[in-house]
Parts: sequence; structure tokens; C-alpha cells
Amino acid sequence: MTNTDRFSGKIAFVTGGARGIGQAVCRRLTDEGALVVIMDLPATIDALGENGGLQCVGFDLADRDTIRRAFVQAIDLVGPPDIFVACAGKKYGSGSFETVTDENWDQYIAVNLTGTFTSCQEAARAMIKAQKSGRIITVGSVNSFMSEPYVAPYASSKGGIAMLTRSMAVDLAKYKITANMIAPGPIAVLDDLSDFAKEPTVSEIRKNVALMRPGKPEECAGAVAYLASDDASFTTGTTIMIDGGASAMTFGGTRDF
Repeated sequence: MTNTDRFSGKIAFVTGGARGIGQAVCRRLTDEGALVVIMDLPATIDALGENGGLQCVGFDLADRDTIRRAFVQAIDLVGPPDIFVACAGKKYGSGSFETVTDENWDQYIAVNLTGTFTSCQEAARAMIKAQKSGRIITVGSVNSFMSEPYVAPYASSKGGIAMLTRSMAVDLAKYKITANMIAPGPIAVLDDLSDFAKEPTVSEIRKNVALMRPGKPEECAGAVAYLASDDASFTTGTTIMIDGGASAMTFGGTRDF
């Protein structure tokens, strides 16, 4: 476990911080000295029990008003953020393109794209008001750049996050605020950990991921910690792929190792 003072005196807000990749991000930033506020659905926060000892604020990424109220509450608790990680989102597939309903499409765009836009905008406004040279990190996906069957709404929303991040990087540079994205591939989070041990998932990962295994949430958290640090002070508008080499391959196939 990393345990340094790299983020001592820094305040970090993390959406989706109560589970999965977001939870790993919260642990990593806390281990390195940051004061972290978890922003997540109230029911998900309640499931943490004692909230992991961290400050928590409930909100719904699909509701702009709750996002804005959550930022007011979090700032009242600890002050404006130096680091903002937009990790919350809606995942899983929706069926073949021709069967996608208006409701399903609207849900993914409202949560993943509009919710990320609104929360990042609130974070940026708070940083600007406090005159902080902050870090904004979004969580996209390999599906930000390439699709797979039955994920048209999800992939479209994640593709939007990629372009949103670049747009933020351009517009916020004058305030010395950077914006970058991580793009996870298959990551074995607790919710679907068992699925990664079953066929056909095991064979598909061995065939399509160069490192032939799923990633861990902690491996995503390490990339977030880099982007949040002073080491990334000249890095903005870019993406770190955390996909085990999946996006570097063409057709996978049989390998002799």
C-alpha cells in the first residue's frame, strides 16, 4: 500500500467513491495524504457502514440539482477541491442498436455525459473561485474509442466524456486547471468479480487482452494519483489507457505464451 504525503493539504472530491474504481481512488488519495470527500448515491454510501472514515455527501448523477447541492455541502464541510475525480457512471449494455429505446438512451446520456459535465463544471467553478490550480480527472472507457456489441448508449456517452475532457483542458488551461481522462478496459470490481472467473469471459480476456487478465481497481487508482500529482503539471487533455494492451491489439488470436 502506498503511504506518502504527496497530497498532504489537498482536498479531493470523488464521485462514485463508495465502490469499485472510485473506492480504490479514494483509498489511494487518502493514503497519500489527501482529505477526500466521497460523493455517491445515498443508498450506496449507507452500505459503507461507517463510511470508511471519510466525509460523504449523497447525490444523484442523473439530477443536476442534487449535484449542485452536493457541491455546496461538500465545500461547506471541507472547502473547495484541489482534485476532482468524476468516477460515477452507469455501466452495462443495452441490447442491439436497433432495439435501444429512447428511455435507455436518455438514461446513459443523462447520467454518464450530462452528469459528468455538470459535476466537472461545478468543480471547475469552485477551483476558479478559490484561485486553485486544480486537477480534474474523468473516467471514460476503452469504449470511449471503440465499441463492442450491444453498448451503443454506453459507448456514445463515454465517447462524449473523452471529448468533454479535451474541451475542459483547452478552456480551463488559463486558470492552471488540468483535465485528463483514464480509459479502463476490463476491470474486475467487486460487483462483477465472479464473472471474470467464468467462461466465456476468461477465454475472451486471454484472447483480447495482451496481458491476458482483467485489471484491478487499484491499477486505475495509480493512474489517477499520477494525474492528480505535480508530476502531471504539464499533462492536460490526454488519456491514459488502462486496458492491459487490449486497444493495442487487432484481432487477438492464439499466442504462444
